[in-house]
Amino acid sequence: RWMGTEHPGYLAEFARVSRPVNRINLRLFCLTGLILLALGVTRSDARDLSGAYAAPGIGIIVRFEPCETDHSLRCGRLSWVWSAADMPHARPGEVIIRNLQWDGEKWANGQLLNPQNGRTYRGSIQFGGTETLTLRGCAGPFCATQTWRSLRSIRKVVFSALKGAS
Repeated sequence: RWMGTEHPGYLAEFARVSRPVNRINLRLFCLTGLILLALGVTRSDARDLSGAYAAPGIGIIVRFEPCETDHSLRCGRLSWVWSAADMPHARPGEVIIRNLQWDGEKWANGQLLNPQNGRTYRGSIQFGGTETLTLRGCAGPFCATQTWRSLRSIRKVVFSALKGAS
């Protein structure tokens, strides 16, 4: 919900797929698993911001990597969007998170582009655990936070659901 990146149909879709597994739900799980496998996931140490992460509702997926201009900084490239019509200000392949610097505790002093409205916010990213990131975006004195999950953790949930369905 942070900066309006949650897909509008997320709650309805979550309610639909959280019902007992049937053939349609099983196909959705398989498709999601294939997408996650295709995008891949990596993260080597506690301060290394790398790999693919999904915004709440899996509305967008962003892959973190060293910035092209300075490899000590981290940038986030939009890898996938649920609905391109909902994200008119960025396309897959574009960098939407720029110039995050490691300050000893978190990746800070970066710029976060909201792909829905085109606004850029001051931002930071902190590891929320082994599989989550907490993003904080600020416009002036107003700030909002959002928790993103690694694709690795989402893949674990999908595959365990598939095992339980068989």
